[in-house]
Order: sequence, then C-alpha cells, then structure tokens
Amino acid sequence: MIKVIIKPEILEKHREYIINKQIDKKLKKLQRNTKFFNIEYLNRLIDINKKKNYSTQRLFLKKFTFKEQKQILKQHVKFINYLIKEIDDLKNNENVTNSNNIFLANPKGLSQKKKDIERKFTYIYEFLNLQSKLQSEEKNRRNTYSSELRDCLGYSEFSNEKMNYYYKYELERIRLLRDIDRYKNKLMLSKVPNLYSEDNLNSIKQYILADINKINHYDKENNVLNEFLQVNLYQKIEKLPVINNKGKSIGIGKFCFRIKEIIDNACCILKNDRNIQNISISIRNIDVYNAKYEKEWGAYHFLMNLGIKSCPYCNRQYITPIYSENGKVRADLDHFYSKAKYPYFSISIFNLVPSCKFCNSSLKGTADFEYNTNLSPYEDGFGDKLKFSFEIKSYEDFLGDSRIRIYLQEKVGALNDELDFLRKAKGNMKAFQIENLYNYHTGEAMELIRKRIEYSDSYIENLIKDYNEKLFRNENEVLEAILGYQVEDECLSDKNLTKFTRDICEELGFVFRKSTAQSYKDVQQIINKYKK
Repeated sequence: MIKVIIKPEILEKHREYIINKQIDKKLKKLQRNTKFFNIEYLNRLIDINKKKNYSTQRLFLKKFTFKEQKQILKQHVKFINYLIKEIDDLKNNENVTNSNNIFLANPKGLSQKKKDIERKFTYIYEFLNLQSKLQSEEKNRRNTYSSELRDCLGYSEFSNEKMNYYYKYELERIRLLRDIDRYKNKLMLSKVPNLYSEDNLNSIKQYILADINKINHYDKENNVLNEFLQVNLYQKIEKLPVINNKGKSIGIGKFCFRIKEIIDNACCILKNDRNIQNISISIRNIDVYNAKYEKEWGAYHFLMNLGIKSCPYCNRQYITPIYSENGKVRADLDHFYSKAKYPYFSISIFNLVPSCKFCNSSLKGTADFEYNTNLSPYEDGFGDKLKFSFEIKSYEDFLGDSRIRIYLQEKVGALNDELDFLRKAKGNMKAFQIENLYNYHTGEAMELIRKRIEYSDSYIENLIKDYNEKLFRNENEVLEAILGYQVEDECLSDKNLTKFTRDICEELGFVFRKSTAQSYKDVQQIINKYKK
C-alpha cells in the first residue's frame, strides 16, 4: 500500500467548497423532517433487529413508545446542530492543517470524531447502523435517513461533478463546424460584391478569415482545436490563390467551390480525428483548467489535484481520472468509513480514498473498515515495515514455468506503535488479498532476478564511468533505465508495481537508497547456480 499526501492547498479548496454550498440550510430543513422517526417505522427496525441481532443497544431491543420516540427525535435535532456547528467552525477557522473539523480531520481525527458521535448521539449512531444493515439486505439505496444526510451534505453533487460548462462554448463551435451547411451559411458568401476581380476575391478571403478568427478563440488547454483550425482552415484558405496561371481572377464560382472544398475536408477530419474526438481534461492540463475555473471543486478536481496514477491500496491497477464530454469517466472514490453507515463522513476529505474499481467494488465493497483494524493510505503506506520478498523453491523453478512464492516480510519491532501498524496493515492485506494477487506477478520477480544476474555491480559502475555524467548522472539513473521505474518514495504512485519492484530490487542488491544499501538475499548463490 502506498501513502498519499493531501496538500494544504487541496484542504483549503475543500474547506471553501463546504462553506459555499449552503449545507447548513439543507441540514436545517432535514432537522424539521421527522418521517424517519415515526413509531411504525422504528418498530419495523426493532422487529428486524430481533431476528438479526444487529444492535445490542437497549433502545432497539423493545417496542418503541412515544417516550422513546421523543428521545431519538431530540437526539436527531442535537445531531443536526452538531453538524451545522462543524460548518460554522470552518467559516471561523482558516487553519486547514491538523484540523479536527469533521470535514478536514485526518484519519486519527476522524476516528476521534466517530467516537464522539457514538458517545454523544448513541441513538442516531445505532439507528444509522440498523438502517445500513437493512439497506444492504434490501438493496434500497434511497429514502433512508442516511441518504437524506448525504444529500444535505452534497455527496451526490460532489461525486458526480458536472463540468460540461467547461466545454459549452467550445462544443458549440465544434458542432458549428460539424454542421457543414450551417457553417457555410455563416460565411455569408451571398453578400459579396457583384464584381469578382482579384481584389474582390482577396477581400472576400479576408472576410472569411476574420470569421474563422472569431471561432479560433481556444485557450491553450484546447491546443488540439487551435492547431486544427489553424492548419485545416485558416492556413489553407489564406494560401488559396485567387488568380489562375494566366494572371487572371479565377472567378467567384471556382473560388466558392474551393472554399467549400476546404471546409468539407476540415469537417471530415473533425468527425474522424481521434485527437479531437477525445479532447478531455487530464493530469497534463489540470493546472490550466484550474486557473480558468479556480472556484470549482468536486471529486474529479480532487482526484486530479492529488495527481496519483496508481491505486494506493494495491499499486497494481491504474487510476484514470479522465473527463470527456459525456461526463462518465473518473476514478473510484472509496469511503474508508462506509457512506451508508457513516453518512456524516461522506464528504470528509480524508475519508475519500482514490482507488481502482477492483479494490473498491470487488474486494472492499461494503466491508466495515475501522481506524483500529485497517490502514488508511492517508495515514501510512507499507513502506519499509512490510516489504515484498520472494522464495525460490528450487533452481528448476527459476528456469522453468513453476511459480516462485511472493510474500510480504514484516520488518517491525516490538514497540506499540509498530505493532499497531502491523495489525492494521494485516487488515488491509486480508481485505485486498495482497499476497494472493501479487503471486500473479512471479514472472516480474523472475525477470528482475535475471536482470540482477545480467547487470552486476561492476557493469553498472562501468556504465557510469564510461558515460561520465553525459547520459547517467548517478547510479540511480542507471538502475531506473535498466528497470524502467523511478522508485523514489515520491514516485511510487506514478506507476503500477513500483513498491514491489523496489522491494525486490533492493533485496537483490540493486541499491536505491542509502538506508537499504545491504542486500540480505544471497544473489551470488543464484548466480552460481545459473552458471552451472
């Protein structure tokens, strides 16, 4: 697992988003809504709880009376006031780092918030727990207290951020070009002078170029469209001759035919060119986009600003947050604390973990993660405390098709903090089946072993010496060229399998960091066997 850092500027954007969404007004409206606390519904939950034993809370073990109903309604009002106060605190406190606010608190802070809510609003906490269990069984995702809370907090709006406005003007112009007849009418060729001398045709040409310039307004984030308009329309029309080889005007008929031919050809390219069809916001141009729409914020912006490319849970699958005009493509955001059971954490920034579809939906699913049992990527990664290693069962395995064994080796001491880390990390290892899945990558491990045999220390030293900093400045650059990976800590989230690659390479004696200069795997023994 890879550690993920949320920078202060990201926290500040999230703070401003929460403040500006008028969440407090929506919460006050929910505060007046008592439909989820009518006695009939509450007693239906009681009946289910008796059969399933979801909650041992005394209030949910016997039939509700008006007295108990009044108790839970009273807590509902206080709980909503608690959330409104959290929003007010955001407005009054501009310090976003180490905040204990429910929307900005780090994993440890969120854990404390969870305990506070469980203690102060026990009935609401248990009520949400019961509803989430029922929701899971009935697969009813709407019309629950939890879903109403998420709607008030703006989770749906945040996670399904609409950014079509970014392309609104550009898309109108693209459609204008795609509609050939409409675009030709925009040229207004019918309004040209009656005489069609060389000067007349040049005047018409300048009129058309000026019209195209009105379309060619795209900012640099749309450089594909800029280039298209320049090359396929403006330059071709500008170079269009208005006289024939005898030095006479080609005439308005031929001139119009050639103009229309250029436009038809441009529209054909526009319909079929992949570079134009796939115009999107990506990590490459997010900075330009943010400068233009700096106040906008949502799940897509959050993912793009984090800038990570590989799933932090597994480091095996890419996260591909690419937005196209249909608005459907973005990476998954996992809720470390389930959004059904803990809707009040649904837009808490440290509860939103970018992840691949496989980890989020297929492996974790609706499993209950807790601060004491699981590791958040915002808290820590496996780092040097859990390192990938390999075991070659026999020399035949190395040469043949049999798989070697990949496993995670513990490198922690007996301190309480280290043991706590190991317990939580093992919770993730089990949930995401890390060792099982990485044993599908034995081929990559064997390839690294072969590279280590082929590229000895002396060979690497000679490469550095021979090129004398002209091609490689240091040993790390040589190794990165050989392995195809940048394996410093800050680069681990750039590619898949980077931690796995680094751990195996360091074990083999490919040295990347001073702290891991010594290999503990007997590489020479492997080399000697290979030579026999």
